[in-house]
Parts: sequence; C-alpha cells; structure tokens
Amino acid sequence: MKLWALDLDGTLLQRDGTIAAEDRAALAAALARGDRVVLATGRAFAGSLPVANDLGLHGPIIVTTGGQTLDIDSEAPIDERRLDLALAREVLAFCRDRGYAAGAFRDLGRDVRWVVAPLEWRRTPVVDADLPESLAEDPEQLVIFGEQPVLAVMDRFPGAHILPLPDPRRPVAAHVLHPEATKGHALLRLAARLGLAASDLAAVGDSANDVSMLRVAGRGFAMEGCPAEVAAAARDVVGSVAEAMARG
Repeated sequence: MKLWALDLDGTLLQRDGTIAAEDRAALAAALARGDRVVLATGRAFAGSLPVANDLGLHGPIIVTTGGQTLDIDSEAPIDERRLDLALAREVLAFCRDRGYAAGAFRDLGRDVRWVVAPLEWRRTPVVDADLPESLAEDPEQLVIFGEQPVLAVMDRFPGAHILPLPDPRRPVAAHVLHPEATKGHALLRLAARLGLAASDLAAVGDSANDVSMLRVAGRGFAMEGCPAEVAAAARDVVGSVAEAMARG
C-alpha cells in the first residue's frame, strides 16, 4: 500500500494512551519502505500533534473527523470543512437552554469553550457565558456529551451531520460537523492531491467515525471488538495495526 490512514484511540493508541512496540515497529518499517503514514482521528489537531511527533511523522494529518487536514510541521491547512456558524449557534443555544454539556472547538482545538461544562472533559473546562452569541466564526466542530443530550440534538436537528460515538444506539458523545467532514471524504481528497487511487489506500479503525474511510480505502481493516457496523465496512478484522500492515 502507498498510504496508511490510521485511527488513534482504540486503534493505534491502547487504553492507557501508549503505542504497542510491535505497532511502532510496523510503522517504522512502512515509512522505511516509502509508504505514507497518515493519522486520521476524531481528535483536534492539538490533541493529535503529540502522537504525530512521538512517531516522527511529517506531512499531512487528518483531524476533527475529517474536518481538517493540516501539515504537521507548519500547521498550514491542506483541506478544511468547518461547521456553519448559524447552525453552530442554534445547536449551542438549544443545549444551553436545556443544560446539556456542549462546546465549540476553535484554533485547531486549542480553544474549546462550553455552554455547559462536561464532567467527562479531560482538561479544566472553559465555560463561556456568552456562547453561542460570542461565537464569531465557523467553528471546527461542536461536541456534545451524554446519551440523552445527543439523542435530543439528533432529533431536533435531523438535517445536521451529527456523529454519535462510539455506538449510535447508545452514544456517549457526539461531534457536530460540516457535512463533508468525514474521514472518508478527507482521505479521498488527500489521495487526489497526492495523485493516489483508492486502491493505493489502506485504513485501520475501530469506531463509527472510521466507517467512511474503511469503505473508501482499497484495504479497510477493522479492529477486533469493534461495533458490528464497523466490521461490516472493512475487508478484514485484525487485532493490531501491525497485523493489518502485515496483511496489507
């Protein structure tokens, strides 16, 4: 394969946030033979960059579930699809009025502001009492926490691109995104820029936000234990990134 698109959480990253030694070795071997390795994650750029740096990666990285493709070293945008400002304000107002934990991501995920702070957030949350009115430009994405809030937002905004995770039937959280902010769209747009065909692409993932790239890649690998719809989108089910690379 000429390009490997790798999801982070639950795929390349283990539960404790580390990378298995065999996966590191497989990535190093792929790079040594001239393959491209591109991280493709639901994380924002700020949360993805440490992993890219740890692996010594350069060039493009797909973040925000396909909403942004950036150059790792310069942080220059290669491709971007931001959420419409009017829709973002409407969703945030809906959540604020009901006490739902919801936030807007800006500045490559370095600026995250909440209308209601989530208990699950890993960092100290910044609550902006003026949201959504203070939101002045199209955000990279919105994030909503909690099964009932996610389902309520999906019901209220049926035309919006809302990605519930990890399981659409029992969501823990959801991303609200531009309609073309999917890993599959972003991967194909990147491949076109690089002069690659779908048959040159391999993708490895484990969650609902990976389905689109597993479907468009010439070889899609789903991780063992993933939801059934994710496995159905892939060509093979594997136990590790190293196993996928060995089969590819």
